[in-house]
Amino acid sequence: MRHSRSGKLRMARCWVFLLLPGTVSALFYINKPPMAFEEVSKLAVRQYNLESGAEFLFRKGTTYHSNPWDPKSSQIQSFSVTIQETVCKGNPEVADIDRCDFKPKGVTKSCLGSYQYIYGEVKKAKIMIICNNI
Repeated sequence: MRHSRSGKLRMARCWVFLLLPGTVSALFYINKPPMAFEEVSKLAVRQYNLESGAEFLFRKGTTYHSNPWDPKSSQIQSFSVTIQETVCKGNPEVADIDRCDFKPKGVTKSCLGSYQYIYGEVKKAKIMIICNNI
């Protein structure tokens, strides 16, 4: 039996989705760099809230990056962040998430993020976050 290349690719994509239940990722560009680590991690969580479709909004818990943060570095800088479900619902673009209490027995997620400053005519940053349930 012969398998087409596109058939194998479709099957590989299916396996990725089956192996990563609960994984939500966000990749976005922002024309506001350079940015300090605190701002990058906060924006990443906001974007996660926008794209996750979760009923309750998530707020940043602990954050960590292993190397000194350089907001102007064109190298990809990675970080990890734990996010926790809050009692707040609504639009993450207008909600003051820092005022939201964590939900008792709410969901906690472990996330990996990255930041890259991109030089060019329009200077921008690329931020990505991928989260899984703990």
